[in-house]
Amino acid sequence: MTKEPSRALRFLWDVQAEVATARGKRGFDAERAASLMHVAVDKMNLEGFPGPRGDVLDRFRNPPAHWPPAGPHEDRGIHQLIHSLADTVEEHLTGPFTRPVLGSLATGEINAVTLRVPGSSEHIVLFEDELPTYLLLFSKAVAYALPKVGDGQTAFARSQDRVRDIVENSPEALLRFREVVLAYLLHGSPNRAPQYFAPSRINHTAVHLLHAMECFVLGHEYGHIAAGHLSEKVGRRRLLGDEDLEFDEVEWSWQQELVADQLGWRAALLTTSSEEEPSLYGHIGAELFLLACEVLENARNLFTTGAEAPDASAGTHTHTHADADADADADADERNGSHPPAWLRREMLRETLTNTFTEDSDLYVEAAQSIEETVAVLWEHTAPLVEELRRTGHTPDARWT
Repeated sequence: MTKEPSRALRFLWDVQAEVATARGKRGFDAERAASLMHVAVDKMNLEGFPGPRGDVLDRFRNPPAHWPPAGPHEDRGIHQLIHSLADTVEEHLTGPFTRPVLGSLATGEINAVTLRVPGSSEHIVLFEDELPTYLLLFSKAVAYALPKVGDGQTAFARSQDRVRDIVENSPEALLRFREVVLAYLLHGSPNRAPQYFAPSRINHTAVHLLHAMECFVLGHEYGHIAAGHLSEKVGRRRLLGDEDLEFDEVEWSWQQELVADQLGWRAALLTTSSEEEPSLYGHIGAELFLLACEVLENARNLFTTGAEAPDASAGTHTHTHADADADADADADERNGSHPPAWLRREMLRETLTNTFTEDSDLYVEAAQSIEETVAVLWEHTAPLVEELRRTGHTPDARWT
């Protein structure tokens, strides 16, 4: 007997249907998606990819029984990704745990959005539907810019001058970085960036960075639940700039967001640790996701206002711990919105890092600084293009406005 969908799950499907209608999209075409999945898997460089090809396709066609069904307007590929990651994260949770209602939508927000189910205390967690592709292409561009050691494996440069020299002499990295940022900004879809197949050594690094980023994102949302966060504060979330698409959004405090970050960070470390791959990727992935947030926020602000977001310039500002402590104050919520600035979130994670890995923290911090500087240089060479597009009358995609 088919289990009746919960009230929250029905609400998720209703929201997805309303947004699909507003965007002029029809219901999900399962056969076309299955065909595309076959093509994608056949072309994929499977080095480092979790599970054999047959397993990927089988789970796509026949999802595990404990997964909730995908809605009529839900992308099956993203549905599979979200619940596969949920399985991975939940393996490392202790005690009984009920999976929240998770879904994807064109939210125009790289951080997850939590909506209150009307007439109840339940909520659903929505991930930006283009986020998986953005993080995939972002991680590949960054992987191109990282130095390689003699056997072709990725290393992390120890000096800022060395990082700048490597990045500025990596034309492929600069090109791919610009392509994904501009495609997302102008068209609302990273898929509009030209397709390419990276060498296996780039894919190897990118796969581990991507997996850590994804586990941090999902682990953060699980962190709110594991920490028992409750919020009576509800704002109105307008989707696609349409007044008819407004919903009640749960607004967490900055303190709650920072606590959830700590738990998401631990999830990223736990799910990326093995004898072969040290948990260094877990921390780097968490910071790289926050840097990806900064880049997109900077690009959006630069395009719409002519100036980058305050206190968020992809690692180019220096902040003190006193600044971090002050800005983590609950009063800051009213000044800057529901999520703390990405630089503050990274500062807090590094503090947790040094307190957790007292013996090896220098190695982790140096690697994090290398990634930060790498993204800063990539953005430095991309920002003038965004400014030129704004000057010549181009406009960002509707999801950003």
